[in-house]
Amino acid sequence: MKFIRISLRTLLYAVGAVALLLLTGDLALRYLLPTEGVQKKIVSFLAQKTKGEVSIKNIAAGLTGIHLDNISIKAPGGAEILQAKSVLVKIFPFKLLQGDVDFNDVSIDGLKLYIVRDTNGIFNFEQLFSAEGKNAKSPDEERKDPFWKDLSVKRLQLRHCEIYYDDLGKNLKLSLKTLFLDVHNFSFSAPFRLSVNTLLDYERNSFKLENLPLGFTVRSDLAMTNWHNAFAEIDQLTVERGGTLLKINGSVTDFISPNMQISAQSDNFSSEALNGIFNTPAFYLGDAGLELNAAYNPSLGKIIFNSFNVSALNSAISGKGGIILDDKPSYSLDIKIALALAGFSKAISVLGKYLLDGFVSASLKLSGGDIRGRLSTQNLGFFYDGAGTFSDVNAITEIKTLKNITINNLSGRLNGNAFKTALTYLDNGQNADVNFNLQADKILLKQGSSSMLDSASEYEPDTEPVLAEDSTPASDKDKGWFLPPLNIKGTAKVAALEAPYFNAYDVNFKADVINFKPSLAGISGHFSLNTGTGVIKDLYRLTNANALTKVLFVSLGVVSKLINSLDVLSLLNTLAAAILPVDKQAQALETLPDKISGSLNYDSFDMDLNFKDGVSNIKKGSFISSLISFNLEGNMNFNSRAIDMALNAAPGRISENGIMPLKIKVGGTIENPDGKMSMLSSATSLISQTIFKNPGSRLVKKSLNGVLGIFGLKSEDKRNKGTSSASEGEDFIPIEIPSSDEESAAK
Repeated sequence: MKFIRISLRTLLYAVGAVALLLLTGDLALRYLLPTEGVQKKIVSFLAQKTKGEVSIKNIAAGLTGIHLDNISIKAPGGAEILQAKSVLVKIFPFKLLQGDVDFNDVSIDGLKLYIVRDTNGIFNFEQLFSAEGKNAKSPDEERKDPFWKDLSVKRLQLRHCEIYYDDLGKNLKLSLKTLFLDVHNFSFSAPFRLSVNTLLDYERNSFKLENLPLGFTVRSDLAMTNWHNAFAEIDQLTVERGGTLLKINGSVTDFISPNMQISAQSDNFSSEALNGIFNTPAFYLGDAGLELNAAYNPSLGKIIFNSFNVSALNSAISGKGGIILDDKPSYSLDIKIALALAGFSKAISVLGKYLLDGFVSASLKLSGGDIRGRLSTQNLGFFYDGAGTFSDVNAITEIKTLKNITINNLSGRLNGNAFKTALTYLDNGQNADVNFNLQADKILLKQGSSSMLDSASEYEPDTEPVLAEDSTPASDKDKGWFLPPLNIKGTAKVAALEAPYFNAYDVNFKADVINFKPSLAGISGHFSLNTGTGVIKDLYRLTNANALTKVLFVSLGVVSKLINSLDVLSLLNTLAAAILPVDKQAQALETLPDKISGSLNYDSFDMDLNFKDGVSNIKKGSFISSLISFNLEGNMNFNSRAIDMALNAAPGRISENGIMPLKIKVGGTIENPDGKMSMLSSATSLISQTIFKNPGSRLVKKSLNGVLGIFGLKSEDKRNKGTSSASEGEDFIPIEIPSSDEESAAK
């Protein structure tokens, strides 16, 4: 123990003696060394080596090193490149005077570094190290004997520093603020390690990023500034923003034409991380990953993706290819997609209402704005407002190009009801061919809509509906139509259809037309629709829902407007009041409505149209209902909107081959029809035509059930006696129909 105490005492004395000696030497150097001369030599040395303007406010030297205050370096042109409040260099000052630049420790505080790259790609600091005159050394010669060839720093520390980079050619600005950097064993000729923590600002054109926390550790080798051989390995780069933590590992080799291998993992990835950078809908992807192997070719401005894989929400997108970055970026990518859709509706706000489910897989080639490949769905499910819930949708889509698409054997369920279809689309430049075939037992196009064939009165509007005026030029109707004119050919067979404004059984639709556009101008070909029993819940909304419903139902809308304008139903009521006894009038007048509302139950609807250059010829037009029945013939011009039709109508349920005593000549336009009506001159003839020759006219019989009692006849006797008929000479009374403008003025 005594020996140990003596040894410790001896050691303490020795340490104290060394410390006292060092302190004495340091003080002697600080006060006795001609620092002003040393300062001039250091400034002169740096100015000579850098060819720039160097200033140092103060230098203090001692055994602990050299301390420099307020350093400034300017380029030969006078632009400032570097400022520093304080630099501590732990090296004997005499070694620096001898040209030895082997530093043990360098600590810099308050550094401000300005790096500018001009439009010719030349950096501002290159002027500091360039040779003068015509005898400038080649880059290879410069690399053989640069003044920093033996420069090494055991440890380099930067505190509270700022670095600014401005690329004038690319209109790019980048800055590192509040920079803390720690470098171990720095050298231009051997690997070294550095750690960085900073706030990143980035601006290019209109894109701006501010105060992004950034931290990473890198192992790098600058290969004596032979940048093709330089490399950097990122042990861990972390970025945290908006509650999202991004961790990146990887490597970069060849700083001129970089090759990158990057692995990234994000925790709690959400839209908050991109707030203020990109305008994105709210989302929360949770954990997401990226694997990337890529290279950059600066001469081509091309990024080459040897492989990439993005994963999130149990889904992945992987592939390879390249992107050329210039004023008009182009790309060529081969990608594979495997998406499990169930998580997307919960993770991405705008997808929530679609209730996505099922799987989508694809193998696609993207190039020059086009796509080709194959896409398949397995038990796909989603909700679409106005149609309802699709489920168990399975299909294979072949995409030869975006102008040549085939969907084979698409099957699924809509609101629980099975359907199947096939579709092809081929764009030949001037127009596009669309072929389809649809079959379904039942199609319910809106979830929660009423049961099939509910009473039409349930949908009757509060006020009398009218056809919407449409003065929009045909050319404007096609604005926003992103497809070329369509040549449509196909069939649809649906046993029961329930749509927002239209329900029907036994629906058969056929199309074989060319030049189809929303305006219907220039269309040629054939459309047909025939149905069994059904209900039109809102005729006027149905007519104006889209181009297809307009062409199929506009004639019915025109007819109903004319019947209302002519007060045909009121005329029947007046006739009943004139011939019925007083005690029967009230009952009759309550039976028939005065107007056709937008809601109609019907027994059958049959419309067959031929088109040529935007003009439709009604090959067959038949509508049978308990309220009114009619058939049509004539033309509708979808270029000029003009109408030239003949309407034969009758109150009540009349077969299409039955006698329809109301004759209406229809003119004007689709939105503003007008015309003339003729009817039989005698009440007896009208009764005989509408009742006795059309025993199915239930509604008129019910309204005029007292007529036969007045004459003391039964229906059988009346039929035996006979009445005047149309073949015996019809006596018509022409009635002018006011135009819509006149109607408005009258009102």
